Amino acid sequence: MVQSLLSNDKKPDIYELGVADGIKEMLAVHGFTKDKILNTTVSNLAESLHIDYYVALIIYNSAREI
Repeated sequence: MVQSLLSNDKKPDIYELGVADGIKEMLAVHGFTKDKILNTTVSNLAESLHIDYYVALIIYNSAREI
């Protein structure tokens, strides 16, 4: 959905994360970038996205790797 609205040049850096495409799109819809992910706690990430802590931890760790 979001991916189809953005040209290849304007994709947010979250599309480089090593997570499922649906998670990347959810992050994009909520305005997350790699820096925004890294500047929040895993607990806040989980709460703001309404996801499990474990999934938020996977997202956070993936952002640290890129």
